[in-house]
Amino acid sequence: MRHYLHFLLSVGFGCVFLSNLYAQESAFVRVKIKDRQNHPIDSVIIQLTRVSNEKDIFPKLLLTDSSGIATTFLTPGTWQINIKKSSYLEQSQRFEISPAQKLLLPFVLAEKEYLLGTTIIRDEKNTTDFGKEPFLQNFPIRPKDINRIPSPKSDIESRLATLPGVVINNEFSSQYRVRGGNFDENLIYVNGVEIYRPQLVRSGQMEGLGFTNANLVKEVNFSAGGFPARYGDKLSSVLEVTYNTPEKFQGSAEIGLLTTQFNLEGVSRNREDSTQPGRFTWLVGARRFNLSSLLNKTDNRGDYRPSFYDIQSVFSYTPKIKTRASKFRTTRKGETYEVPGILDPWKFTAILTGAYNQFLFFPSSRFTTFGSLQAVLRLYVAQDGREEMSYLTNTNAFIAEHRPSYRLKLRYIVSTFRSIEAERFDVEGAYRLSDVNTNTASEDYGESVFDRSIGGQINHGRNYLTATVYAAEQQTIWFLDRHFKHTLQAGFRYQYQHIDDQLEEYVGLDSAGYFKIIDRIKSAHSVSSHRYQGYAQTQWKLSPQHVLVTGIRMNYWDLNNQLLASPRVQFVYTPHLKDSVSPLQFRLASGWYQQPPFYRELRDFNGNLNTQLKAQRSLHFIGGADYKFNSWGRPFKILVEAYYKKIDNVIPYEIDNVRIRYYATNQAKAYAYGLDTRLNGEFIKGVDSWFSMGLLRTREDLAFDNRGYIQRPSNQWLTLGMFFQDEMPHNPTFKAHIQVIYGTGLPFGPPRVVDQRNVFNAPAYRRFDIGFSKLLTLRSSQERRKKLSVESIWASIEVYNILATNNVVSYTWIKDIYNTQFAVPNYLSNRMLNARVLVRF
Repeated sequence: MRHYLHFLLSVGFGCVFLSNLYAQESAFVRVKIKDRQNHPIDSVIIQLTRVSNEKDIFPKLLLTDSSGIATTFLTPGTWQINIKKSSYLEQSQRFEISPAQKLLLPFVLAEKEYLLGTTIIRDEKNTTDFGKEPFLQNFPIRPKDINRIPSPKSDIESRLATLPGVVINNEFSSQYRVRGGNFDENLIYVNGVEIYRPQLVRSGQMEGLGFTNANLVKEVNFSAGGFPARYGDKLSSVLEVTYNTPEKFQGSAEIGLLTTQFNLEGVSRNREDSTQPGRFTWLVGARRFNLSSLLNKTDNRGDYRPSFYDIQSVFSYTPKIKTRASKFRTTRKGETYEVPGILDPWKFTAILTGAYNQFLFFPSSRFTTFGSLQAVLRLYVAQDGREEMSYLTNTNAFIAEHRPSYRLKLRYIVSTFRSIEAERFDVEGAYRLSDVNTNTASEDYGESVFDRSIGGQINHGRNYLTATVYAAEQQTIWFLDRHFKHTLQAGFRYQYQHIDDQLEEYVGLDSAGYFKIIDRIKSAHSVSSHRYQGYAQTQWKLSPQHVLVTGIRMNYWDLNNQLLASPRVQFVYTPHLKDSVSPLQFRLASGWYQQPPFYRELRDFNGNLNTQLKAQRSLHFIGGADYKFNSWGRPFKILVEAYYKKIDNVIPYEIDNVRIRYYATNQAKAYAYGLDTRLNGEFIKGVDSWFSMGLLRTREDLAFDNRGYIQRPSNQWLTLGMFFQDEMPHNPTFKAHIQVIYGTGLPFGPPRVVDQRNVFNAPAYRRFDIGFSKLLTLRSSQERRKKLSVESIWASIEVYNILATNNVVSYTWIKDIYNTQFAVPNYLSNRMLNARVLVRF
């Protein structure tokens, strides 16, 4: 027994001696890897191979953690480092290391331009790169420059207006149509959490801001169709926003006539290494939005009292867990490789948001002149009463990310959404609709000469809705090979939703001495349901030029007992060039996109629910190409996409401003086809600009109107968008920003008159916005700025609708006792000046 004891002690002391000797001779190496946006890259494979000594048989493999860092001990000598990461260009370098040396090796990886991915807004010099995933458009502007796009609203949604395929015809609203769809057909994600919006909003003036906060954005992904199976069940588009990952304490504050914002972010102190960020990060953004100065430019006069407030926060924590030891494996060909251990396998994130919006309006009068040069009409309305719309929403989520091995990622998401909405209005008005004298030689030119209709109208409403959604989701990403060429993604989501809805409204008409109640609706519903969703998706890199993505989504809703299966496929081909990356890329996509109703689709015009309503179904066929080129020594890119969508089980609807009212039946079919193009690049060196055009034709056939195919409410056959930036040649701190939007008129018709749906077309939407910004520099250079902790100060002046165009958002239908109707246009805002100051510190 004593012999065994002596042997164990000898071995133990020998190991301790050798380890101490190795520690004295070896050197400490830290590898730090970031992208061109200065963001750390995790899960990068680092291979270290000894060059000068044959004793090291196997290469040493490392894997970066969430901070983009990997550390190890190496023996002195010459080493070769090879860095590999899917979707990034590989790098290699030789270096010498001495005994007991401490060495830092920083690397900046550039993205591959032919692999799949999702970034469309990136803070890098070349913004004309290909989109990394098929049919996710490349929106070429850096995140820090997003707020330079002239817009009354500080969200991402309202700044999509100049993207091809996207239509926003209302500067008050953040809602958008995509390729012939409506506002309810778009998915929005923030940090992987699905975002819902209020249901009762009936006009853009009442809406407030969109959910996304442009000042917190790290990157934005957008697809106008043909997106893969890992995204949800909507017919038209996906908007995916990722917020910043803080690396240091910084923030910004903005004060303007419309918006006030304040944002802070920071990271805890790293006690082990003060040069590296800590394990706890936080990000907080608060906004206040007031549209009263813009609303006072409309035809409806009165006392406007809108107010919108929201706060959003993201907290993350990466616990310290002991590094797992590496393992060695041998392939069938006899090649031995190392499976790296995992650093920081867990990460926890909490997202907490809340928004409160209240719109109060005390109307007094309305004065609208409309018509043609030959026949001019004028509507005068004397009004009294009160309109109020309010909602309180919160979206919260807890995310746990786990990486048990370097080829497996697991993500768990638990989220909640709750919206408490109320709409109350009692407005009484007396109106007069008259002809206007158009004879320029007459003394009464421009005066009302004949009254076509005189009457009164009472609008009453008491509508309340509470929506609650609880969801739990699990996502898996499994790299099927050690070179990350083939990937399997899968996920499952359970969702419980409960809706309480009380609806009571009516319209009273007083004309020619008679009073009649019309459009009376009264209903109350309480609906609970469960949804089960799942998906599986594979990505195959068939060769450096060919990438294939296949997948399928499943969806079951217990309210209508419908099980859905939606297969999808995407393919990318990049021609091979020997000496450079190809400037040309081709893309194809097809698949089923099925959208089950949420709630509003179930309710018809009379407030009744159709709980057996089935999902709308759309079959997409999309082909596209990107071509990159240089001109005047600067990069440019042309994007072209053609699409066709065959849609059945369509739920017909009518739209008034931003309020969608469904027929709650699947008795329609439709189609849409079109072409989207965009040219973007540096027309002025160092700043990004683009021009886009969209062609669209969409028709629908209702089974109950006997009219065949007619225009859909979203049929806007031509849209043009432009965002152009310029700066003074000898003073680049002074910049100009121009946004131009044009869209042909949308169809409309008398409300609830089936045989006259969409028989007319509104005038074209034309908008020209311009902004000027100046970087204000402090007198005493960088040392003074550092003392004040101020990074930059930008002052901006923006002029919206500089041409004072009367754009029509909807129509008010004046009806007398004999059911004669007159369509009176509701105009959007007139010319408006906005000033703001943005301070970054």
